[in-house]
Amino acid sequence: MKLVNWLFLCLLVMGGNVVAQNGIIGTGFANGWTVPTDGLSFSPSFGSSNIFIGQPNGTGLQYFRLWRNAGDTEFYQNGQFGPQGCAADLDRTANEGENYVMTGCGTVAFSVDVTDMSHNYVFKTPNLFGDPTSFLYFKVEGPIQSIFQTGQQPEPNMEGEIPADEPVLVGVVTTDAMSPGQAVYLRYTTDGFATSTVVPMDNVFGPFFEYLIPAQPDGTTVEYYPFTSGDAVPPAADGSDADYRTINGDTNGGSNFRYTVNRALPVTYLRWTGRRLKPQVVALDWETGTEDQASHFVVECSENEGQSWSERAIVPARNLPAGAKYTFLDEGVFPESLQYRLRQVDFDGSAHLSPMIVVPALEQLLHVWPSPSNGVMNLNVPEEFAGGTARLLSLSGQVLNLERLSSGSQQLIAGEVPAGVYLLRVSSADQQRVEQLRVVIQ
Repeated sequence: MKLVNWLFLCLLVMGGNVVAQNGIIGTGFANGWTVPTDGLSFSPSFGSSNIFIGQPNGTGLQYFRLWRNAGDTEFYQNGQFGPQGCAADLDRTANEGENYVMTGCGTVAFSVDVTDMSHNYVFKTPNLFGDPTSFLYFKVEGPIQSIFQTGQQPEPNMEGEIPADEPVLVGVVTTDAMSPGQAVYLRYTTDGFATSTVVPMDNVFGPFFEYLIPAQPDGTTVEYYPFTSGDAVPPAADGSDADYRTINGDTNGGSNFRYTVNRALPVTYLRWTGRRLKPQVVALDWETGTEDQASHFVVECSENEGQSWSERAIVPARNLPAGAKYTFLDEGVFPESLQYRLRQVDFDGSAHLSPMIVVPALEQLLHVWPSPSNGVMNLNVPEEFAGGTARLLSLSGQVLNLERLSSGSQQLIAGEVPAGVYLLRVSSADQQRVEQLRVVIQ
C-alpha cells in the first residue's frame, strides 16, 4: 500500500497527553484518505467507549487507520494512529477481538482480509479522552441483532423484592437469531458495579436466551443487564472490559434491572394463572409456596393494560406455612383483553402485589355460540386455526358435518340432526392444534 499522510479512529498525542480517537478513515471502511470528510465518525457507546459499525468497500485486504477527531481539520494529520512503530502496514485479520495499542502515525495502515462485503465490522475504542490509544474489532457475518425484551422469574413485587433462597431466571428475546460472530451476555452485580460478573447467556432456541442468577443472601440487591458482544474473544468474567466489548444492550432505560432479596416476604407464589371458562367467565387459580402473617388476597382487574384497577373479590388467606391453593371465578366480565393481579394483604395492613397476568380478548379465543342453539351456530376462529376444519361429532364419534375454516367469525349449520349434546372438533390446517367444544342443539 502506498504511503499516505492521513489516518483515522480517534486518539492524539499532544504534549504527552493522549486523547481518544473517534473516527475511521481509509479506503476499506470509509470514503478514502484525501480530506477530513473522507472519514466516518464513531458514536458514543457503553461507558466511555465509542463504536463504529460498517460494511467493507470491497473484498481482499481493506485498509484503515484511526483518527482522533473525525472531520476536525486542525488535527487531521496530527491525530492519526496506526501500527506500532509506524514502519509497515499491519494485517489484523487473525486478531479479531484482541485489543491493540496504536502509535501516532499517518503513513502506514491496518488491514483486514474481507471475504464477504455483506459482513458487518464493529470497531470499538475504550474511551473518549484518555489512555490507551487502542482499538479492537469484531466481524459479524450477518445483521447486527439487539436486545428486544428482558424479563425475569420470579418477578419482583411492588417494592422490587423477591423471596430469599430463590435463584432468578433472566430471559432475553433478541430481534432475531444471532448472526455468527455475535453473542449474548449477562452482567450482574451485588455491590452497585464496584465488582461484577459477566456470563454468556444460554441460547434456548432462535432469539431466546436465558441465564439463572444464583440465589443471594437476605437483603442483597442485585442489578443486571443483558448485552451483546463479539464471540471471538468473550468479555472478561469480572466485567472489567464489558463496556469496551459491548455492541449493544438493554439497561432498562439506563437504570438497569434490579431486585432485592427479602426473607420476610409473607407469601411466595408457585402458580398464578387465568383462563376463560365461558365468554363472560374467567377462572383464576393461584398456589402459594409459603404463607406467614397473610390476611387475605384482593383480586384486582384492569381493562386498560394496567393503567387503572378495580377490585373484583377478597379471598381470605389460609395462612399455612406450606402454602395453599386458591380458585376464584370472575363472572360477568367483558370480552376485551383483561389483566389481573393479586394484592396480598398482611395482618399488619402491609400489602404486596403479585405479577400481572393477561387473559386474552374473546376474539382471540376459539368459542362457539349460542349454546343451546337451533342448529345454526357462530364460531370464532383464531388465526392459528384458519385453513383448518370443524367437525360436528356425535358422542359416539360419528362425523355429522364438516366445515372449512377461515379466521374470524363464521356461521356453522349442523344440518338435519336430532336435538341433543354434540362435540365440535376444531383442527388447525397442520393438525398441530386440536380443540374440542361441547354444543347443545335443541
